[in-house]
Amino acid sequence: MKKILLLSILSLKFLCATYTAPNTSDWTSRFNSNNDSIIPGTNVVWVKCNNESVDIFLRNTIDVYGVQFEFEGVVFQKIKDDGFLKENNFEVSHNDKMLLSFSFQGKSIPPGEHKIASVDVNYISGKNYVSMKSLVMAGKGGTALDFTYYDINKKQITARTIKK
Repeated sequence: MKKILLLSILSLKFLCATYTAPNTSDWTSRFNSNNDSIIPGTNVVWVKCNNESVDIFLRNTIDVYGVQFEFEGVVFQKIKDDGFLKENNFEVSHNDKMLLSFSFQGKSIPPGEHKIASVDVNYISGKNYVSMKSLVMAGKGGTALDFTYYDINKKQITARTIKK
């Protein structure tokens, strides 16, 4: 009898629970920068340079439907399979210095803090000389969003999207 009662309670909880899509609400805890105090702002992009790769992070308060980043100081080799974009089936393409991503299904990057991509790279002059040359952030319908790029090496905001 106790097993039937417990099973009934668990079934009722399951039926009344709200469904959360995978890789959204748990994403912030999995890929948090662990040092919010050095990254100022709410709609900001930054990059962590590792030995042979770069991790691109995003903190956003609004849904982001597409991104385009152009870098200096690196040559992109391969987009890794980890990161929010790949794990949520966004189209991700690149050339030597630019990354472009969006979803054919109309998905967005929800508000939060996310590691959105990890890219194998060759550094031209070392990882302390990597910077973002330009960034484009798109909202619903391709509208331009206002974002900044925080350069960890220089400890300052060095680029900004232009919201039209």
